Amino acid sequence: MGRCVRMLLLACMAYLAGCSHLSAISEAPRPPDQGRAVWLLQRVKMIADQGIVLDRDAVFDALSLRVQKKIQNSTLDQEYYGCSEVNDFYIFDFPDWYRRTEEGIVETVGGGYMNPIVTILDSPYANYKHHEYSGCIFRNYEYKPERYKESQIYFSGVNAFSCIKANDIRSVLPSSEFNAGSEGYRDWSYVGKWDDYSKTTMTLVYGSQCITSITITQTELEGKRFKRALSRFLNCGEQVEKRFCEGREPFSRADPQFQELQAATAAGCKSLERYQKAEPWSGEMPLPAPHPWKGEYCRLVPNGGE
Repeated sequence: MGRCVRMLLLACMAYLAGCSHLSAISEAPRPPDQGRAVWLLQRVKMIADQGIVLDRDAVFDALSLRVQKKIQNSTLDQEYYGCSEVNDFYIFDFPDWYRRTEEGIVETVGGGYMNPIVTILDSPYANYKHHEYSGCIFRNYEYKPERYKESQIYFSGVNAFSCIKANDIRSVLPSSEFNAGSEGYRDWSYVGKWDDYSKTTMTLVYGSQCITSITITQTELEGKRFKRALSRFLNCGEQVEKRFCEGREPFSRADPQFQELQAATAAGCKSLERYQKAEPWSGEMPLPAPHPWKGEYCRLVPNGGE
């Protein structure tokens, strides 16, 4: 009898928890009949500023999104990429608000030399990805923490939902930066919450008339604490190289002297993990760091450039 009561209580608790989650979804603000462009910008800004992309439920509640399907893959090979990865990909059951509306237009992208495939963007679409990396080692001249998390929410066909113009971006995201690339590529980049734990950024890609896609990414790889530790570690290596190079001519990585330099750096700076453990949770901005890759050594250039 006691066991039945406990099971009933657990079932009730699960039901109430589910109801609470559904209530949060139903209470999420809905877009107005007019002014959807500014409304969507304000919603994605809120998500970026609060730094909640790593919290799947919080993102879904904020946008009234429901999971239709979850696909889990282990996609990266540690020896080649430097990390092992578990990749969770979520396909949405779209709410009625993210659809084609009279405020949207059809955009056509591509058709150039770099991107010859022409794509017609006439339907709003979104997905959410969560990555968990582990066993990370130094590969491809890139230092990473031993494990970290990263999540991304992607909106495509935004133009079909509502035509977000440059003036809308300047109004809602005044600190965003405009970038121009080849073949007419243009985007805006925005930095949301950035603390010792992670960094949240947003990229808004512009088509011929409107924003066509919005990507919000939050990653622990760019957290200020890890970046400070990495900066101290790389600057330590720079100082070791300066001492090592006294009286030496420049040499390449194929030269036996490179192995000697690596040994000297390991002895003088120990490991990146050592710096991570010693780094306090201060919230301070990381200092500039030299790039870990060089074509030649003992040809010292400011900031580790070539």
